[in-house]
Amino acid sequence: MFGGIIACWIVQPYVYLEDREIMISFDDPESWAAKGEFISGKGLAGFAIWEAGGDYKDLMLDAIRGTASFQR
Repeated sequence: MFGGIIACWIVQPYVYLEDREIMISFDDPESWAAKGEFISGKGLAGFAIWEAGGDYKDLMLDAIRGTASFQR
């Protein structure tokens, strides 16, 4: 905790370029499935995303729909 801010951990893939001290996080179907499990576990009715235009085969949307029990 720092200045009233609490850091939380989520299941999310990332790469770290140690020599340049650069971290890049991203989503994949497994991380979206984990988010769907969170949605379902909390009894939430839905979710919001900024953009999924690169999900051409709906791999990520299908992953979150499946674990959150949303119909296609």
